[in-house]
Amino acid sequence: MNVKEFFKLRESDPDHRYEYIDGEVYMMAGGTVRHSRVGANLVSILDRLLDDSPCVVYNSDACFQVSEERYVCPDVTVSCDPRDSDETSEEEELKTVQHPRFVAEVHSPSTSRFDLADKLAFYQEHLSMQEFSFISARVPKVHLYRRESGDRLSINDEVELNSLGVSLSVASLY
Repeated sequence: MNVKEFFKLRESDPDHRYEYIDGEVYMMAGGTVRHSRVGANLVSILDRLLDDSPCVVYNSDACFQVSEERYVCPDVTVSCDPRDSDETSEEEELKTVQHPRFVAEVHSPSTSRFDLADKLAFYQEHLSMQEFSFISARVPKVHLYRRESGDRLSINDEVELNSLGVSLSVASLY
C-alpha cells in the first residue's frame, strides 16, 4: 500500500487506528483499561502543565509522520511547533504531526518489543524529537529517553521533561 492509500483507509475507517511503516499497514490493537487510563492521565497532565505554552498535546488519534514512509500513532504526542497546530490552516485539516518534541508510548507485553526496539529507533532518528517515553501499562515503570541518554524511573520518581519545561510524578500516571 502507498501513503495515499493509507490515508484513504484511515478516512474510510475512522473506528480503527492504523500505522504505516515502510509500505506495510498495521491495525492498532485495542488496549486494556489500564493502558487507556495511563495514556489519558498523561494527556491530561501535560495538557494542564502546558496550558500557557505554544505546545499542543495530542492523543493516539494523531498520526506522527516519522518519515516519508513511516506514520505511527503514539499514545501521546506533544508539538510546540506552529506548523503542527490544527489552528494554522482553515482550508485543510491537519492530517499528521511532523515536528513533535516529545512522544510517549504506553506498552504492554504484546507491544513492548516493537515499541522499545523499532519505535525507539524511529524516534531517535527524527530531528525534532528531544524526549520520548515508554510507559509500562502493567507496572509503574517509565523509561525516559533523551537524545543523549535514557533513564529508568519508578513509582516514587519525577519525570522531568526538559524539552517541555515541566515535570510530573510517575505515580500520577497510575
